[in-house]
Amino acid sequence: MNLTQSSMANCVFSFLIMAFYMMFGLSSSSSINQERQSLLRSGWWNDHPNISNHCYWEGISCNEAGSVTEIVRGPLRIPPSKELLWIQNLNITVFPSLLILYLSGMGLRGTIPTEITTLTNLTSLVLSKNHLHGSIPLQLGNLTQLQTLSLFDNFLAGSIPSTLGHLNNLNTLYLDSNNLEGRIPAELGNLTKLQTLYLSHDLFTGSIPTTLGQLENLTHFFFQYNQITGPIPVEFGNFKRLRRLYLSNNFLNGSIPPSLGRLENLVLLFLDSNQIEGHIPQELGNLSNLQVLQLSHNKISGLVPPKLLQMDKMFSLNLSSNLLCGSIPIETVKCPYFGVIDLSHNLFNGSITSQIGCVNDLNLSHNFLVGEIPFHFRTSFILSRLDLSYNNFSGKVHKELANLSYINLAYNSFDFSQDLDSKPKVPDYCSFKEDSLIDDHYSPNFTYCHLLNETNPQNRKNKPIIVLIVLPIIFFSVVILLLILYFPICIPKKKCEGISTQNGDLFSIWNYDGKIAFEDIIEAIGTGAYGSVYRAKLPSAHIVALKNSTIWNLKIII
Repeated sequence: MNLTQSSMANCVFSFLIMAFYMMFGLSSSSSINQERQSLLRSGWWNDHPNISNHCYWEGISCNEAGSVTEIVRGPLRIPPSKELLWIQNLNITVFPSLLILYLSGMGLRGTIPTEITTLTNLTSLVLSKNHLHGSIPLQLGNLTQLQTLSLFDNFLAGSIPSTLGHLNNLNTLYLDSNNLEGRIPAELGNLTKLQTLYLSHDLFTGSIPTTLGQLENLTHFFFQYNQITGPIPVEFGNFKRLRRLYLSNNFLNGSIPPSLGRLENLVLLFLDSNQIEGHIPQELGNLSNLQVLQLSHNKISGLVPPKLLQMDKMFSLNLSSNLLCGSIPIETVKCPYFGVIDLSHNLFNGSITSQIGCVNDLNLSHNFLVGEIPFHFRTSFILSRLDLSYNNFSGKVHKELANLSYINLAYNSFDFSQDLDSKPKVPDYCSFKEDSLIDDHYSPNFTYCHLLNETNPQNRKNKPIIVLIVLPIIFFSVVILLLILYFPICIPKKKCEGISTQNGDLFSIWNYDGKIAFEDIIEAIGTGAYGSVYRAKLPSAHIVALKNSTIWNLKIII
């Protein structure tokens, strides 16, 4: 009895297992078919009608069970109709195994579907470069496996939901180039794995949350072109891995925190076009990897730390349009300096030295610099572009500076009369372009330069050389032309001389003008009723008789 019951129990158990697998197989097959139908109904894969297995369609990847794990679609090859451009055309709820949803640059319209938040396995959500509008769904905070969230270059509005601070695995967040506004939620400071944060080109207001200083793994922080106010948080000095920091074109105030000098991996620092004031901290000179420092268009005052001109990897230093003053420590600049130094539109005074030759591109315009401009440069100097306009430089302008690829010395206090008093062949200022020496008070007389060029003996010495070269060319050209004209005339003439007649060379005694060559007539034979008869001998030794009835009427008698 027990044996029979045990056998029956095993049979029932086996039957249940088989039924379960059959039901699971049918369910799985049904799910895979739903995924295929969803892709077809979107209209975005109409160019794959002959491939039945959707796992082989472009941008589609599946797992071993045949369920879709990746949907990657960019711009459609065939321009779609407006009906196909709605993001809601894709029923994303039928993709439970989806890990990556990439729909960038398709021109999709509509709002971000809240159904996306049901894809709890999703690790990458990219909906950038579309025409999506509306707000960012609060429910996106439920996608705790998400590593990449990219929504840039759309028309999204509203504020950043604080629920995004729940995305503990997020390492890349792109929300730039939208119409997002409001304050930055402090909860973003919880994204401790975040490496890239793009919040630029939006309408954000308020101050920068100090909690962002907790993002110690951040390498790229782009926050330019917003309406952010307040100071730069001191906590930004915790970004030990940061390589790029862009905070330009905002309304930031206060001073630059010295803690930024601890960002040893920083390569690019853009703080321009704000309302930053105070001095430039000496600590910025410790940024040994810094290549670009952009602090222009602020209210920064004080002196320039000499260390900023000695940084080994720096190739662009822009401190223009500030309130910096004192002398420029140009003598401390590293040599050669292959980049750009722009200190224009400040309050600098004092003079400059020949060390300016170490800089490839130097702009010191719109300051209060004085003294003479050095013009003797060592061969190791690399100065190519120099702008010293709108200062108080004086003395003589030396022609050596005119050899630079760009030079602007306009609106200074140069004494151009020194060139005229010394009476050189050509004044040094004549070597410059006229617009590079413009001055409201006293500009050089470039008309005089033109006259000197015309009357310069050196120029006249060159004229015989030109004549010796040009005249032989003209002479030989004329000779060749005459020869070309002569040959066509000469060739027909020779053909005429070769014509023979039945009387031999009878007419050889006749000139081309129709007159008889009397020197060929030997003697008169007699006189008849119609005139005299003469005997003549031709060059061929033939003897002929000629009768002349009148002076104009001739007959030949053989």
